[in-house]
Amino acid sequence: MSSIIHHDQFASEITIENLTSFHQTAPARAFLPYILIILQGALLHPKFSHSTFARWTKMGLTPIIVTWGIGLPFLYSFMLSETANPWLNLMIALLPIWAAFKSLEWGFVSGSHGYRRPLKIINRMPRWEKVKGGEEEEYKKAQQEKPSNAFKLALWGILQMMSMRGLQLTWGPSAVPNNRSISSLVRRLFRVTIPLNATLSFILLTRDSPLGTPTSGLMSIGVPNFTGLEFISETLYTFAFGGWIASSMDTIYTSATLIGALIHRLAVWFRFPEELLELFDPINCPPIFDSPYKSTSLSELWGKRWQTLLQRLFLITGKKPMIWVAKKFGAKEKTQKLLGFFGVFASSGILHEYAAYALAPQDAPLWAFRSFPGAFFFFMIQPIGILLEPKIIPWIPKRLGGGTLWVLIFSLLTAYPYRVYFLGEVMLHAKMRPLSEWSWMYTLSPFKW
Repeated sequence: MSSIIHHDQFASEITIENLTSFHQTAPARAFLPYILIILQGALLHPKFSHSTFARWTKMGLTPIIVTWGIGLPFLYSFMLSETANPWLNLMIALLPIWAAFKSLEWGFVSGSHGYRRPLKIINRMPRWEKVKGGEEEEYKKAQQEKPSNAFKLALWGILQMMSMRGLQLTWGPSAVPNNRSISSLVRRLFRVTIPLNATLSFILLTRDSPLGTPTSGLMSIGVPNFTGLEFISETLYTFAFGGWIASSMDTIYTSATLIGALIHRLAVWFRFPEELLELFDPINCPPIFDSPYKSTSLSELWGKRWQTLLQRLFLITGKKPMIWVAKKFGAKEKTQKLLGFFGVFASSGILHEYAAYALAPQDAPLWAFRSFPGAFFFFMIQPIGILLEPKIIPWIPKRLGGGTLWVLIFSLLTAYPYRVYFLGEVMLHAKMRPLSEWSWMYTLSPFKW
């Protein structure tokens, strides 16, 4: 109770003068550490692979960047609530913690961290493949001897920061590059608008209904009340929540890829340096989703078809630490793998709780929410489903959907507290434009952030 009172007192002390003072001091405090992480990334260049000074400098920068990255949204969460755009809020909140965890990994890397790897043609298709043994040594030697200057080192640091999956680097996974043209990217944006409109419309209809419930939302457009309406409406609402999240993320990512493709085309025309072209090359941005609705198991959903941008982060902050702890306690290899498996989802759950805190209204402390920790619960129940599904899926007739039906039912059931958390209390959709204010132009537009 005392912590809640303290939070309320803190919120009440935020005045116009305080906000003005904050906006005057925030830029340096909020953005200066990015210079440090670019420096840290630059020290990962193959040129410094045998430098003791570079290694100690990277380690020294790590606690500074990590402390800043994790603490920034907690210190200035009220600034984020001033912004009308929830997705911009989310990116502002997560970018510092992304930098923090990048720094945490880089600080303890001995030598360089990844070398550029070329695309290989496999079965007449370009593809990045995992680099093994002697092949990596060849890349190392060639890139260590390549001339570099301060400009190229800075671009290398930016590349390390921007590369979420490391597709063009030796630590990245096997993957097929993006082969979509600018016109196909534009078409994808407008295709995604269809599920985006459908899901967001129901969410806003519910938000603005007399009782603020899915049932009230359907009844407000003339759906008669009948036995089972509440169950149907709640199920549709949970489905709409997941669809809205996926459609919004796809739109943002595709838009960024499209902008990068346009910049890359201009940069090629102006003959910019190769290292600068690499930052905007759309080939490094394959689709963020791989048709999640086609998943035949939870393992396939989370491992391949849902967005994989943050897999490296969960590996570094969840899987590896849990395996390390298990080893220290003398656990068997099977136990180590199991704990590492749960660690990945625990890391994801904590990150989503962190995002919820950054997005929560300033006068509503997260720990006072009745559904807290809804996000963490959702992600921690997923590995249990993955472990159980080999015994369950064979019992579901394929004519009814088999594994796909299992994924749908399990996801809808476990996502309920997650949905209540983000829509009911964090109010992720609070400042979205009401349906009554949608113009034809806005309805057709893919940009509903």
